[in-house]
Amino acid sequence: MIATLTNNSRPDNRTDPIILRQWIEGDEARFSLQIPDNLVYFEDHFPDHPILPGVVQTQWVIDLARRLPLPDSFLESFSAMTKLKFMRLITPRNQLTLQLKVSPSDKSLSFRFFDDKGDYSSGQLNFK
Repeated sequence: MIATLTNNSRPDNRTDPIILRQWIEGDEARFSLQIPDNLVYFEDHFPDHPILPGVVQTQWVIDLARRLPLPDSFLESFSAMTKLKFMRLITPRNQLTLQLKVSPSDKSLSFRFFDDKGDYSSGQLNFK
């Protein structure tokens, strides 16, 4: 189940990270995120050692990129995902940063989930 990021002040929100801070300037953004321990994704992935699925991470990238000043058509013309790397597991209660960089000329969106100990995941989404 993948959901679009909405108002995460709702107590019943079990699909989104908590956005602690956000910084957006031009084609770049950073979001300081807290990973709630009650996310629906942790129930079956995996009950004894919950980890955030990669597909959820990439959906959060797209959802948060919608806050950037981009034409609506940009994010709706997805064509490929490249340079995808998962280096560390994202688990409940992690606090991390998501960095987004848009390259309109290359029609790409680069992302990086990280904290002060290093990267969790990174990659690039390409658009037509």
